Amino acid sequence: MLTISMRTVYKNRIIRLETFKDKTENKERCRVVEKDVAVILAFIDEKTIIIERHYRAPIGKWVLELPAGHVEKGETPKEAAKKELYEETGYRARNIKLLYKAYVAPGLLTTMSYTYLATGLEKHEKTDRSEMLEVEEVKFSDVYAMVKSNGIVDKKTISGILYYNAFFPKQKAHALNSLAKNKYA
Repeated sequence: MLTISMRTVYKNRIIRLETFKDKTENKERCRVVEKDVAVILAFIDEKTIIIERHYRAPIGKWVLELPAGHVEKGETPKEAAKKELYEETGYRARNIKLLYKAYVAPGLLTTMSYTYLATGLEKHEKTDRSEMLEVEEVKFSDVYAMVKSNGIVDKKTISGILYYNAFFPKQKAHALNSLAKNKYA
């Protein structure tokens, strides 16, 4: 970063709001520093994924989304993905592979989102009952149709579904197996 000056104007356990001046612009800017996020596209079988109906208090609505959660200090994004999948849904994945990573909103946020493909799922009891969410098993094709019809409005979910559909359109079963066996996960 080509920073001239920076100061923290607000901080709590979730975010830090900073203002700064940058060498590329002659004006004060702000950014929100927040933890990175792990998102999980979890396949129960070749056609069925896990989706959550999650109540989001900031907007006062229930939203359909992929399981996700913050990457805590001292844990890797992959560890966070495994943890969040288990805590929120009760599923453990034998195979988990990074599909892609991307900044959430680089003009304002520092948050990097890591989207994982999870396969070889085993059902257990979910351990986190503090969040208002319902876990559903839905056909990937139905979720894709919901994205196309604007029935899903969560950006990380739209991104994950479209990415997977774009890069693994014809050989989904083959892609699941080859990603699960990839040594570079």
